Amino acid sequence: MQLPANAPSWEHAVVAAVKRHCCSNPAFLDWVILIRPYRFLMLLLWLLACYASSRLGLGPIFILCSIAALIFCNLGKRKPGEASAYSIFNPGVRALPGQLDASEIDRQFRHGQMG
Repeated sequence: MQLPANAPSWEHAVVAAVKRHCCSNPAFLDWVILIRPYRFLMLLLWLLACYASSRLGLGPIFILCSIAALIFCNLGKRKPGEASAYSIFNPGVRALPGQLDASEIDRQFRHGQMG
């Protein structure tokens, strides 16, 4: 894995220093490249909050809330006019073209197209 060409020079220096001084294990270098400073800070804050909640006896609740937050933060955004794969989220509960649903199966059975 390589750093992108537009990455700041300090990131290139960190990767070069890790290669020179620590180890040249490709898996470790991948983690150094993938974990950006913002992600590393978020991971440290989450671990600190996890430790604090476990000391208060709220560890399982914190983990469940963390999982729910992670799911909702990674749902993504649809572009304007883009349909969802789940018809219930589309305006007018519109199905995608070619989507097989119960009404389509019923129509095929009634008209003898399945057999």
